[in-house]
Amino acid sequence: MYLYKTLSRMARRKKIRLTVIDRNNYNCFHGLVPEMLTGKISPNSLLNPLRSVFREAQFRNGTIEKIDLDKKEVLFSRGLDGKQFRVTFDHLFLNLGSVENFSLFPGIREHTLRLKSYADILQARHHLIMMLELADIEEDPVDSQQVN
Repeated sequence: MYLYKTLSRMARRKKIRLTVIDRNNYNCFHGLVPEMLTGKISPNSLLNPLRSVFREAQFRNGTIEKIDLDKKEVLFSRGLDGKQFRVTFDHLFLNLGSVENFSLFPGIREHTLRLKSYADILQARHHLIMMLELADIEEDPVDSQQVN
């Protein structure tokens, strides 16, 4: 995002042409996850369409399949049908993202709610709501405290 902010000024003045390729067509703002999980805001409040975020760029929704540095070409495919497209470049910037490392703490994968992706966040929210609903209809006071 910081790189885009810098380059977008040049794109706005037509000094460069920017293309952004992402497999998602949205950006998930994780700063509001607690508010969404507790019901203060709706789940869609976390999302910003990438076409709006990258206004000064040509946005392409797809997954990068191959980068040919000799030809200065990126091959990407769209999720709907896998059709492939090519984009040429003069300069290429990659944002590789990150992955979760569950090996540091045994059992963390099996016993935690994940909050990395938007799908994970929605799943955690639905799980929390389901647990509250189950506790609400439980008649045994001891069992109602053990619903997890």
